[in-house]
Amino acid sequence: MRRTHLPIRRIPLVLALCLMLITAFLVNGCGDAESGATVSGDASVSVTTTPADATAAETPSTEPEPASESGTEPPASDSGTEHPASETTDAANGGMPLMQTIPQNASAMTLDEKIGQMLVPAFRTNAAGMPLLNADAATLETVRTCKPGGVVLFAQNMDTPAQTAALIRQFQGVSGIPLLVGVDEEGGKVSRLSAAKNMQAVTMPAARTIGATGDPKFAREAAAAIGSQLSYLGFNLDFAPDADVDTNPQNPVIGSRSYGRDPQVVADMVTSALAGFGDTSVIPVVKHFPGHGDTQTDSHLGLAVVPHDRERMDRVELVPFKAAIAAGISVIMTAHVNTPGISDRDLPATLNPDILTGLLRDELGFEGVITTDAMEMGAITEHYGEAESIVMAVEAGADMLLVPVSLERAVKALKDAVESGRIKPARIDASVERILALKRAYQLDARAAGPNDALPDKIPGTDAYRALVSRIEAAAAAQAEK
Repeated sequence: MRRTHLPIRRIPLVLALCLMLITAFLVNGCGDAESGATVSGDASVSVTTTPADATAAETPSTEPEPASESGTEPPASDSGTEHPASETTDAANGGMPLMQTIPQNASAMTLDEKIGQMLVPAFRTNAAGMPLLNADAATLETVRTCKPGGVVLFAQNMDTPAQTAALIRQFQGVSGIPLLVGVDEEGGKVSRLSAAKNMQAVTMPAARTIGATGDPKFAREAAAAIGSQLSYLGFNLDFAPDADVDTNPQNPVIGSRSYGRDPQVVADMVTSALAGFGDTSVIPVVKHFPGHGDTQTDSHLGLAVVPHDRERMDRVELVPFKAAIAAGISVIMTAHVNTPGISDRDLPATLNPDILTGLLRDELGFEGVITTDAMEMGAITEHYGEAESIVMAVEAGADMLLVPVSLERAVKALKDAVESGRIKPARIDASVERILALKRAYQLDARAAGPNDALPDKIPGTDAYRALVSRIEAAAAAQAEK
């Protein structure tokens, strides 16, 4: 008798083939530069990225775990010594363990892997357009195939300590190279943790309040409190502290995020905060170079201008950054601001080689990682093409590109630029070497949570953190009365 239905024994094979085809479709995203598909633009994947400094409150920061008194040097280690590989759970592969290692140099990596390390996307929503609290298969496949150097989490990604730690482990579990997992946690109005009410984290006072105490020890204690809470959840990167000098009362985006109007006070507070982060395992990021304090435009919305000449910049805006570099800062974030007083190029600092390479690298001697602010912000998207701005930032001297409009299109833009000869392979290698060195210095391959580690049910030490907040506020009030 002729069969009129599919044999039951063949159904598993058919299902397996279907799954293979679906996976191949998703993998084509970052693996094929000619595919033309996009991550955030494909409704079937719907991976949304958003600015790292969105609204007056979104910017990430990085700084190594210091062994010195200043707290700005990474832990002593032999860069030629392999750390034991870190075992994490591969959530997209049946929960099988995935060993994380940091390549010893860029020459051991493919071009796609190198480009991936330079990109740090955000995933605010899942394929259904809902807040991404638990990574869906499409998001994890994007991380697995595009191989980004890190991810940024926002308030939409956080609910409870256990959920947040689990999400971070999901991302780490599909990345062969340890991810930088960053967040905007400055204190004051820029606090992702406080937006998650079930997190029950303790938000530190705004930088302005800490600066008003006149005592840098409070900057160190507050940074250590922030770093400890973040580290407990699995974050290893904080886009803080803010090194901008608050010289313009009309500034719509900095204000209370700055330690104050006096450049030296800001410098002292910033270096003390770096020492505080050094007391934890979280990398700090000093921002926004070469200074965003004296602007009247929010760079999330448009292109801001810092009009001052070099004499003024050396005397005010650059003072905290020079102090941070002297203290050993590992990561500096750029500002999407034009600087006509110190460069003839009509470009924001993020895209300007005069600022990133000429000033920051060559003149100030910064040897660490240069990261952009979010490439999705209005100062970039409203004036420069999506792909062109990605390439221009790398040409200018940026090593890491935060929150591109589309992760997949950013990969394609950089790959096309290398293959066309516009960007030399050695330029990509230089950035990747700095990123790998940062990850080795902080021993990220030895720090990821293992598959059997318990998830945290609450953040410890909150009573002590609340007491610290009260002491800072009291000290600031006492100074105000003098």
